[in-house]
Formats: sequence, C-alpha cells, structure tokens
Amino acid sequence: MKWTDYFSKAPALWPDMAGKWPVFIQKVKEMAADETARKGFPHARLEAWRKTSLKSWQNARVEPAGMSNGLDNGNPFWGDAVHIRMVNGIPLKPWQTENGVQFGRLSEAVQRLPGLVEEYFGRLHAMSDDVVTDFNTTYFSDGLFVYVPAGTGSVRLEWANAIDARKAYMWNGRMLVIVEPDNRVEMTGLDFSEGKALSAGTRVVEIFVKENAVFRSYGWQQFNDVSALIAHQFISASENARVDVFNFPLNGGLLREEIWADITGSKARVNLHGFYAPTGRQQTDERIFVAHGAVGSYSHQQYKGLIDGHAKALFNGRILVRPGAQQTNAYQKNDNILLSDDARAHSQPFLEIYADDVSCSHGSTTGSLDAEALFYMQQRGISHKAARRLMLYGFADEVIGQIPDEHLQKFTRRLVRAKIDGALRPGMDILALNKEQNLSLTE
Repeated sequence: MKWTDYFSKAPALWPDMAGKWPVFIQKVKEMAADETARKGFPHARLEAWRKTSLKSWQNARVEPAGMSNGLDNGNPFWGDAVHIRMVNGIPLKPWQTENGVQFGRLSEAVQRLPGLVEEYFGRLHAMSDDVVTDFNTTYFSDGLFVYVPAGTGSVRLEWANAIDARKAYMWNGRMLVIVEPDNRVEMTGLDFSEGKALSAGTRVVEIFVKENAVFRSYGWQQFNDVSALIAHQFISASENARVDVFNFPLNGGLLREEIWADITGSKARVNLHGFYAPTGRQQTDERIFVAHGAVGSYSHQQYKGLIDGHAKALFNGRILVRPGAQQTNAYQKNDNILLSDDARAHSQPFLEIYADDVSCSHGSTTGSLDAEALFYMQQRGISHKAARRLMLYGFADEVIGQIPDEHLQKFTRRLVRAKIDGALRPGMDILALNKEQNLSLTE
C-alpha cells in the first residue's frame, strides 16, 4: 500500500494495526484517525510544507514495521546510564526500574501506571495542527515510556533506535517522558537505519519537566539516503525548570524535526540548539515554536547549517509571548553557509509578542564562506583545503561547544567533522565509525 493511502484510509485501517489499548487511548486514536483522513497527506499548498518535498516517499509502497529480528542495537555511550534499546521505536526489553527510573513499553505503562498515562498522554497535541501528529497517534502500536519519580536525583538515560530498512517499511515511534520536581536528567538518543531500502518514519515525543527539574536531551540521526523521519517533540516546562535540547541530523533523505515548547512556569528556561549539514539531495527541516506563558521566562534558539551539493535546509522559528508573560527574555538565531551553487537554505524567524515588558530578538544569515578570511589564512601558509576545513569546523563548533558534557561534546565534534569531511556517509554504521576513529565517550 502507498504511504499516502495510510492517510486517506486511516479510519478503516487503524483498528487492525494499532494494537489493543485502554478506552482513553482508543478514543484519542479514533479522533486522530478521523483528522488524518480529513487533513490528508502533507502537500505543498500548506504553508508549513510549501518548501519540503515528499515526492520520494508519498507514492512509495510500504508495510507497517513491527519488532524486527537480527538488528544491531548498538553499544552504550555511558557506563553508568540507564540503557534502552529499541527497534522501530519499540523497546526490546520488558518493564524495568533502574536507578530509580521506571521505563519500558507504553503498553506496559498503561497497565502499571494507568492514571499517570491518562493524565499526560496527548495533553500537548493541541499545540500543533499538523497532520503528522494525528497520523502518528493513529498508527503507533507501542512506544517508550519513561517516568522519573520525585527524589530520584541525577540520572542518565540513553537509547538507541535501530530502524529496519532491509525492505520498505513505515514506522511510527512514540515517547512519553515525565520528570518530577527537583530531578536532573540527561538523555541521549541515536537513530540509525540498517539496510538500504526506503523507510518512512514518524515520531511524537511528549516531555513534561516539572518544577525545579533539569532535562537535557541530545540526539543524532544517521540513516540511508532514501529514509525519512518526521519527528514532533512537545515540551512542557514548569516553574524554574530548565530544558536543553541539542539535535544533530547527520544523514537521511529527509530529516524534519518540529519542536513545540510550552513554557508554563515562571523563571523556566528552554534552550534549543541544532546543527545540520545536508549533502547530495538530502533535506533537513527544523521548525521551532516556543510559547512563553509565564513571567520571567527565558528561551534561546541557535541553529546553524552547512549545505552542499543539491541539498536543501529549512528553518522556521517562531517565538510567541502570551499576554501577561512580562519580563520574557527570548532570542533566536539561524545561520547558514552554502557550499555549492545548487545548495538552498530557507530561513523564517518570527516573533509574535502580546506583552510590553520583554526583551526579544531574532536574526538570520545565509551566505558563502568568507573569501577574505580564506585568503588571509592562505597568506600565512595554510593550504586552501586546510583553511576551508578549519573555517567549517569553527562554524559547527559554535553549536557543539554549547554541549556541557565534555565526552558528549567530543563525540559530537568528531561525528560532525567526519560528516563535513565526507567520511560519514549515508547509511554508514555510526558505531563502526565510532570504533575506527576511537569516538569513545568514556575515555
């Protein structure tokens, strides 16, 4: 069946494909299926999809992915972390409690913690009217649930998600993460494809960070050139919470991330960072929406990209300051460097302010490498190739250098430099590259 058919036929298909769920989730799925059919497959007539091409996937014939066998789930980054291994977005191991954290499949969570799941599942969906959230809600068959109870303290979580690309599949991942007050959580996530076939993936993540809690997230995506991932991440930040998100789309035919951050508590801070370097005919698409709804809240967005070949990069950033959200401090910046005549970058920063005591700014730049700087470095004995590489490294380091964890920063720097140098190719085993280049996080 074509990927588009799963959209138009959602009300008829979902009951047999989405598994058995409690009534409250069944109702959400039923409504999402109706909305999926009503809205239809994303198309260029929609402003949010006007510059994103889905031609390679919309008519592709795909089968729903299940729990595939024989896939490599990778090795842990941190020795002291809670390790979670997934295939096609579904955890491999049953329910566990480790270092105070309760985690496992969402289907298990609705049995063990039904009240908690019912309270939070789907609560942030209204922030987005995009059909992908509805589509994912309709078809996900399971997902990851993480609960960090009060009193847990500091904890590290790391997950690796292997995508079966040995034949043409569609997969729909789901995550629900709840961090109770005063905890400190660091979470890494690695998505990678195994195989050369087309895959069409969606993921919806809901993250709730309670009062005085800290949540830091780091993500890398490494797929083949005919795979797509459209991810929607919803974040709720309560009073005095801090959220830091770092995302690095490395390879994939289309890597589109939408982040919807709702700052509901005073003095909460949300910092969002991203670096992308699409090559060939790859597409990256970063869409950011931060809503300030409390006094004295802070947000910072920093996204940078290097675009080469016939690749395309899109950035759409919006800051909304709601009435009464005085003393908001919000900043947004997007910078792109085009490395070929056929590379394209589209940037749309946007402010919408309904309070008068705020400090908000945004900026966007797109251009080529500084010829004068290159000439200056060559005049001092540095070859053109080395000078160009140093400039590109430095451009990327403005994002990578913001990573507070030294080992993660080193790991990411080497990965990004391998991508810039052409050593990290689409579909390449990131863990093999890790071993070859000694990309250890524990050294």
